[in-house]
Formats: sequence, structure tokens, C-alpha cells
Amino acid sequence: MAGFSDRLRALRAEKGMKQAELGTALGVSASAVSYWESGRGVPHLDTIQQLADHFGVSMDYMLGKTDYRKVEVPAETISEPLAILMRGDLKRLPPDARRTRPRMATEGGRIYWQTLY
Repeated sequence: MAGFSDRLRALRAEKGMKQAELGTALGVSASAVSYWESGRGVPHLDTIQQLADHFGVSMDYMLGKTDYRKVEVPAETISEPLAILMRGDLKRLPPDARRTRPRMATEGGRIYWQTLY
């Protein structure tokens, strides 16, 4: 996977922007953009979020943590029991699903559903 500097350079080129134009959009100098693209440094997290928003990608993509530009889950793909859980309306769960108690858990920085019996 590409790193931050490669992603920034590629996304800027895709939009046909010059470093000065991107710098102006972010409120920084062209030399700051050049510095980041050369891999000599990275901007503050707020600026990385600004870049991700500007290019329509996720921060994970900007930072080279994933090759997926944006993670979007259409509402219609979420199963009904999961949608009920997310709304907190547990009384509407099917009887077999009510026997378990799902909860959010984290491991290694990732969030997942853990079922407790």
C-alpha cells in the first residue's frame, strides 16, 4: 500500500491541482504541500482530515492504512436485527436473538460485535 506522501501526490494529480492551489485550499503554503509529498513530514491530524474531506476519501486511505477510498455501507445492506440493535429497540428482536446479549468490544484498535451468552 502507498503511504501518505504517495497518496497525497496521487490525489492532487487526479484533481489536476498544483501544490500552490492545494495549499491555498488548506490555508498552508505550497512549500508545506511539497514537504508532505516528499515524505519529509506529515501534517497535523486536523489537516489530514481536511485533506481527506477535500479529496472525498477516508483518513485511513490518506494515511495508507487501506486501499479502500471510502467505506460506505448502504442502509439496505444492514440486516434487520443489526438495525434494531443499533436503534436500541431490543424488544423488536426475534426471540432467538434475544437470548444473547451483544455488546461492542474492541481489540487491537478495532471495534466489533461480541456476543455474550
